[in-house]
Amino acid sequence: MHRTKIILLSFFTLVTIFSANAQKKKATTSKKTIIKKSELPVLKTYLGAYSDTATVSAQELFKLIDSPIRVTDKQNNLYTITYYQFLYKRRVMSEDETTGKPFPTTSMISDNFKATPLPKVWIDNIRQDIKPGEEMLFFDIIVKDSKGVVMYAPNLKIFTK
Repeated sequence: MHRTKIILLSFFTLVTIFSANAQKKKATTSKKTIIKKSELPVLKTYLGAYSDTATVSAQELFKLIDSPIRVTDKQNNLYTITYYQFLYKRRVMSEDETTGKPFPTTSMISDNFKATPLPKVWIDNIRQDIKPGEEMLFFDIIVKDSKGVVMYAPNLKIFTK
């Protein structure tokens, strides 16, 4: 009998504690600045002197790959890059499983980054493998202006010739 009372008392205590914690708290409203799409600046993404879609020689890209990407507007205001993704589409050789003969194909590697330029490991690997006919894409670039407004910047695609 005594044990039953303790169990019931413990049960009711737990129910009371959980129901007290389940009460809704007042939501705090934070005032965020909402900017209309028409008020956003027109941005451009650069790697060295190249922007938008560019075709460069493999030798030029060898020199250029360790440069930081930059995002500016029409007044040349520089924006802070907080995040971007990078994709490298390279030419490789593969082997036909039935005949054993090699054939050319492509391979893609990609990752996301929060700092520019690319990490040294990526730069070194690209430099030792760079060939004509390959592609590099900087995309999903997120930038911040001096007021802390976050926005997307245009993608940057580079082809090698």
